[in-house]
Amino acid sequence: MVHDNSSWTSHDAFRKAIWIAVDIQQRFWYIKRFIPIHVIKAYRYMWIVDDDAHPIFNPRHYECVTDYYNISLSSPIYAGDIQGVHQITRLVPATASRIGRWTDFVEIGPVVVGQTDAWQCLWNVLSPAVGLGYGLDNIWCKYLSFHCMQQTTFGNVCAILDIFGSYHDSPSGMTSGWSGGQEMPAYNAHYQKYSSQITTIGPIANDLSVYNSCNFKNE
Repeated sequence: MVHDNSSWTSHDAFRKAIWIAVDIQQRFWYIKRFIPIHVIKAYRYMWIVDDDAHPIFNPRHYECVTDYYNISLSSPIYAGDIQGVHQITRLVPATASRIGRWTDFVEIGPVVVGQTDAWQCLWNVLSPAVGLGYGLDNIWCKYLSFHCMQQTTFGNVCAILDIFGSYHDSPSGMTSGWSGGQEMPAYNAHYQKYSSQITTIGPIANDLSVYNSCNFKNE
């Protein structure tokens, strides 16, 4: 799904993938229309990665860790100095030594990683009227907990992994509140019940043993 006006013809996977480009549309507009539930079911994970994001880790290493702790929805931390992002998405050294933190909030970008079960459930709540998904991150962790992951406690659904980082070329972080705010009404019905407090619940692990074990597997 291309939204940066490039052809991507030099991409390694160009001849193996289906590329869809629509002017003035963004991530969740594409997902709602071109990645329906039966397609999501074919994959273990779905990654949403902005075209100006630069993850500084091995994706298989990341998935190995999230597999072990059964993390439904997660993101790496913001690396580097960038303005306009939620403080909770920045590095917390104390939990970097414990892989990361369980939270009630995962930002919509620049990198979001979700298990297939999570995306199948969230697909139903996605509004076809939005593209950015602005405001969706205020409700999706609690929505997942109450509607999709009933066998999992609320504190073990979403996480931010301090041990993994991603740079973002945007000088001001995510979309401005003014432009993103135009999409907020799409999720008004959910805010009162599922609104996030944007808070940390607790560390994911006691140490880095699983992280180190996963790294060994992916060498």
